[in-house]
Amino acid sequence: DIDKADNNGATALMMASGEGDIASVKALIQAGADIDKATNTGWTALMAASQEGHAAIVEALIQAGADLDKANNNGVTALMMASENGHDAIAEALLQAGADVDKAIINGGATALIAASGEGHAAIVEALLQAGADIDKAANNGATALMIASEKGHGAIVEALIQAGADIDKAGYNGATALIAASGMGHGAIVEAL
Repeated sequence: DIDKADNNGATALMMASGEGDIASVKALIQAGADIDKATNTGWTALMAASQEGHAAIVEALIQAGADLDKANNNGVTALMMASENGHDAIAEALLQAGADVDKAIINGGATALIAASGEGHAAIVEALLQAGADIDKAANNGATALMIASEKGHGAIVEALIQAGADIDKAGYNGATALIAASGMGHGAIVEAL
């Protein structure tokens, strides 16, 4: 049974995808493996490959018709994983294939843009903005990508978000704006930019 899973729900395709074994992935897809089958925690082969940075496998799974927006039990998608981990080529491939740019995590409400902004992945932020990401969409705590990038000191991302029209005066639920966040963390250059 090609889709037989271990006790955690992982199949051969998921394992090969996470390990970067493109030959096995292609053979399993060719043999009819269920590309969207998920583990007990909702992880799919596409998520595993996106998390680990295996671009060729992501491309193969996209070509095979993988569900781009399927989320794990926490609401995390392949695009969010690629964005948070700085896998530019994978994020761009998922966006070009039509992944939902604004889907948010269930626990916390963060989007791919918020994740990439917080981790300092400027190229992914640019790709997400070009794909039409909602620049001012906030996480459940009211924090936007601009607030997170300002707090973390990612000046190039702050500049890109401002140039793309981010609301610099928007406040999180605690009342803090990007300026307050940057000031509180001692990021003088960002304070000047804001």
